[in-house]
Amino acid sequence: MKFQRFGVLPICASLLFLVASRAEASPQSHSSWPKLDSKYSLAECNQVLNAARLLFNSTAPEFSEDCQPVRKAKLGVILGPLPNYRDCESNCAFWFDSTYIEADNPAGERHRIFKQKDAESGSRFVVGQKPMNWQGDWFDLYCVDANMPVNKVEALVNESGDSGQVENKKMAGAYIVYRNLWHRPWLYRNPTNKHVVAVNPRSDWPLKEKVIPDWAIYRASSSGQAELIGIIRFSAEAKPLALLPNGPLREMFALLDNIIGIPSQSEGTLQPTARLRGETRVAVGNLMLRPWALGQPKNSKEEVEKGLQRWSKGSVVYRKQYEQLKLLYPRALDALTVYYQKTFKEPPAKARALAVRSLDLAYRSHFTF
Repeated sequence: MKFQRFGVLPICASLLFLVASRAEASPQSHSSWPKLDSKYSLAECNQVLNAARLLFNSTAPEFSEDCQPVRKAKLGVILGPLPNYRDCESNCAFWFDSTYIEADNPAGERHRIFKQKDAESGSRFVVGQKPMNWQGDWFDLYCVDANMPVNKVEALVNESGDSGQVENKKMAGAYIVYRNLWHRPWLYRNPTNKHVVAVNPRSDWPLKEKVIPDWAIYRASSSGQAELIGIIRFSAEAKPLALLPNGPLREMFALLDNIIGIPSQSEGTLQPTARLRGETRVAVGNLMLRPWALGQPKNSKEEVEKGLQRWSKGSVVYRKQYEQLKLLYPRALDALTVYYQKTFKEPPAKARALAVRSLDLAYRSHFTF
């Protein structure tokens, strides 16, 4: 059986009772996350930190994918991701402020170039968007010489090359923060001093891949060059299981990851197993750091329970894993209750209700039947 997302364990009477009283989580006020790591004391870094805090405390499961809350709060964003851009007629992946950003479609192609209008330190930031495949578009982030001709800017964006965050000078007059990757950058402008900074919202790709990736902040430093001026961190740990306390909670999610398994053959561009692991990474991160932002699973508890029962009949191994999940779930629920009491300073009853709701969502979102 192929698992498409996470699921929930069998429903016992006590679980139903506790879930019935829906516990709405609120943004944690007792955590020091997110944190700014910078050797500079710059207003631009604090500006981005304020935006990161706003998004962290939002209910969006993957908050780096929508700039609208930051724009509405007037925190200085001048270019940022639009949600569901592939559903838009234009397929433009960004909201941008045309006062500060110039956008064009070179040679009538569907790819786009977004360029900072005002030069700073002899440079300007450039963002590229170009079609990749059915999954969506690739994106680039550059800092280029302010006098670079338009045709050379276009050539830079169109240039084929290795994907990745090379963070190196690849050609005269240009600094490549990253190119040909799926995630979208942000640009912020300080209205007081007019400085513009760029944010790479997945700066730890592909080495660490934290449950909530670090944001890297760049400014133009000289002609065609950029400088890393700060990192915003949302968690201390990189691997999802490392966020979980030792004991039944970690054991249960380790078992779930084992059930997902390793594909026995190539899964093509769909990559359902890799995609599933990406979704579970988000679910575990939100379970421990942002329980108010857990997404709604596709299947109900009843559907997941029936699906697990059918799956458990497929082999002796499956049956043992299913029985182990049933044993671990109530113990994991107790552990999560204690964690919420300590981390969010919740009273026992509220922590229990929050743990019931959150564990149900995180577990159930592992499966699609």
